[in-house]
Amino acid sequence: MAQEPIVNTWPGQSTFAVGKTPYGYFDSDLNFRKDIDKFAKWAATSLGYPIVDVELIDINFYAAYEESILYYCELLNSAQAKDTLLDLQGSSVDINLTGQYVKPTLKGIFKLSEQYGIAGPSGGKQNWYSGSINLEPGRQVYDLTSDVDTDLEMGDASTDKFTIKKIFHNRVPASKRIYGRGMGLQDFDAEFGVGQGEMVLMPLNYSVQLMQAIELQDEILKSGYSFKLTGSRFQIFPIPQSVGKLWFNYTLDSEDLESLTESALGGLNHIISDISNIPYEVVSYSRLNSISKHWIRRYALASAKIMLGLIRNKYSTLPIPDTEITLNGDMWVEQGKTEQETMTTELKELLDALGYQAQMAKRTEQTDALMTQLAAVPMKIYIG
Repeated sequence: MAQEPIVNTWPGQSTFAVGKTPYGYFDSDLNFRKDIDKFAKWAATSLGYPIVDVELIDINFYAAYEESILYYCELLNSAQAKDTLLDLQGSSVDINLTGQYVKPTLKGIFKLSEQYGIAGPSGGKQNWYSGSINLEPGRQVYDLTSDVDTDLEMGDASTDKFTIKKIFHNRVPASKRIYGRGMGLQDFDAEFGVGQGEMVLMPLNYSVQLMQAIELQDEILKSGYSFKLTGSRFQIFPIPQSVGKLWFNYTLDSEDLESLTESALGGLNHIISDISNIPYEVVSYSRLNSISKHWIRRYALASAKIMLGLIRNKYSTLPIPDTEITLNGDMWVEQGKTEQETMTTELKELLDALGYQAQMAKRTEQTDALMTQLAAVPMKIYIG
């Protein structure tokens, strides 16, 4: 006769003590210690106790409850991170954002516009360097790493990679050719008492845009040369027929990388870079409201169903006098997984609906609806 397996079953009650959960995140929380025994009793009853034996004991229910809280916090923090990452990138990690309201800012937009400015170029923090090449009559091909003037601060050309940004010759600064009120060419220095030019005081951005327009005009109309750049090999068209000087601006590739990283706070290990180091911690159990705790209880019950199913699957049948009982482990596992998937989907959809973008879209719809209603209200006529 086969020996009956020894299986512990729910004794009908439990008393929580510190150390009975796998991780102990909430063991010292008085509200957690009070609720977890209530959950264990409710879950055992939901699984059929006392009509049938339930092959789970207190530590099984405790583990399911703690796991459910941690998973709830994970989903909550992930939704928060998705809404706030753009505003937090580059900030210090030495803060605790759990339960804190992060105000939407334009910080991420400013950083993005700075990179556009670097590429423009119209802004940013990337250094531009300049160098020159002495053109020789009849020579068409030059090497930017060896044929440059000695005053070029390029460093070791064999190791320091660089990118040519602009090439020009006989360049007159655009600031020397600003149009005055009479649309005549004016010397910019006249504003400071040098020369007799007439200047109109305008916003700085106007002057910048005007100089950019002059530079573009020069490139289109005044350049007698074109060029082809392959690596550091520079080929100019047509072949120079006289001595001259060619100027160029360039950036160092190593500084390109530096412009894409933040180091002001001690390097990437000390600032928020991605979702892996956003300082969201586990939410305090006592701060969870009834909506949160209801979801946690339901999800923990689904976890308990999976545990019960796996235990019963270990012994598909149990011998009893004159016969045997077939256990229903697969049913509990399938039911628990289905409930968990459904609850996870529902919570994610709720968090998405409560996210910043969704709330802004909802506010826009409300404003549009209000304006439509107000448009149909006749205006009052005042007499007197």
